[in-house]
Amino acid sequence: MTEGELRYNYFFDEWIIYAPKRQRRPDRKKDFCPFCKGSEEVKDLINKPIRLDNKFPSLSLEVDYWSKEEDQLYKSKSAYGKCEVLVYSADHNIKFHELKVDEILSIFEKWIEATKQLKEDKKIKYILPFENFGKDVGASILHPHGQIYAFSFVPHTVQNELRKIEDFFKKENACMVCKYI
Repeated sequence: MTEGELRYNYFFDEWIIYAPKRQRRPDRKKDFCPFCKGSEEVKDLINKPIRLDNKFPSLSLEVDYWSKEEDQLYKSKSAYGKCEVLVYSADHNIKFHELKVDEILSIFEKWIEATKQLKEDKKIKYILPFENFGKDVGASILHPHGQIYAFSFVPHTVQNELRKIEDFFKKENACMVCKYI
């Protein structure tokens, strides 16, 4: 369970996830990968992607709802949501772009499966599956994997994109994304 919270960023008019304990994840042995076959977390990994609960989530479905507003510039609430990991392959050294088409399709099928399950929770407002590779994006494990985040809010950037698409449709009576492509 997470001990983080959602905080309102007044400068950007959006909710952000604040999870300070995520920075204190344990260091792993250099030669140990928790996503390689035989580890406790992926005992039965064959060459099919598997979904796992994130061991160090910044969001949780098990938090009690709370909300507080201490003053005009500090508003926070419980970090409700879900964080999952999707391990793509038993092969520790393969990259996403090196996977076969049927392997990539099975990853997309897992994302779809997760989205269908998570959207059943009416408190979930946005689901984001994403590739998670490299230290630059914060990945602490180099084994090929992605994540699935289910938020109790729609991120500000997504709200802006949707508003622009809607405005374009109202003005042009056409799909902005279709025209752009």
